[in-house]
Amino acid sequence: MARQRVELQSDKPAEDEERLEALEALAVANRAADPAETLRVYEELLDVRRRAAMADPHAVTSHSNRQLIAALGRVASAHQEMGDYTSALPLYEEELHH
Repeated sequence: MARQRVELQSDKPAEDEERLEALEALAVANRAADPAETLRVYEELLDVRRRAAMADPHAVTSHSNRQLIAALGRVASAHQEMGDYTSALPLYEEELHH
């Protein structure tokens, strides 16, 4: 079902909130079964969230900054769950600095 939701949103721009929510649902649904795919999706979401936060002049207090912080935590957590602590640590540190 989550994959179908992503496919329905595939024609939307990368920054479209419905598309991003569908991708996040896919990552959550696949987290236990396919950690590598989950990480790939979370990294894609992080890239979009970084761009949105950089484009927002009020990023420190904005919704886009909160979404960026959440995305950093998700990618860090996915790395940690896969045993890649070296990749997880700088993401957790960046999350704390926001």
